Amino acid sequence: MRGALLKLVVRLARMPSLPPVVERPEFAGAADALLAGEPVAIPEPRLDFLRWLGENRDVVFHGSQRNDLTELSTERRSTDATEWGNQTAVYASTDPVWSLYFATLRRDNGWTGTRNGTLGLGDGRRRYFFVHNRGSASPDRFGPGSLYVLPSETFEPEPPLAGVVDTAHLVSRVPVRPLARIDVTPTDFPFRHRVGYFRPREPIWVSLLRG
Repeated sequence: MRGALLKLVVRLARMPSLPPVVERPEFAGAADALLAGEPVAIPEPRLDFLRWLGENRDVVFHGSQRNDLTELSTERRSTDATEWGNQTAVYASTDPVWSLYFATLRRDNGWTGTRNGTLGLGDGRRRYFFVHNRGSASPDRFGPGSLYVLPSETFEPEPPLAGVVDTAHLVSRVPVRPLARIDVTPTDFPFRHRVGYFRPREPIWVSLLRG
């Protein structure tokens, strides 16, 4: 019953999604070169390539404003409202779109928090929601950042919400050395112009409907 109710809320929320990736001949060669540490131009469309990479190579993604990370530490400098999200661990996602959000996000000018996620219902598409606290609107909310490509071996996925919703949210309880780093800009994040705003003490399901 709980799983069916959660699926209903997700569907009623009409959260944005993306069309299936169209594979291009150059994707495989670029992926092999990137993961081998060779200099390579990211094929266009960049977002399609990154999504293809996540689906076809054994990697996960981590977004950061920093461009100098040679190892991702389990040290935490922030907290999360969920038990899974508040562990001492390296966080990553199988979905590069969600990681692009954190790579390009700026936390200033009235910023106090965000609710966000990528949700899969097993129907071949992912739904997204990105909401900020009220009062955080800023023309400079997004900026350049780094998307780190990580080996997936040490990562553990979050159990499906209510047994039915895949969050693409993973943790590694040991430090991780990146396979590659990609410079990204706000134009790489497809939902930068679709950000909602939540009120204090607002239930998460209401935030989903705002996303």
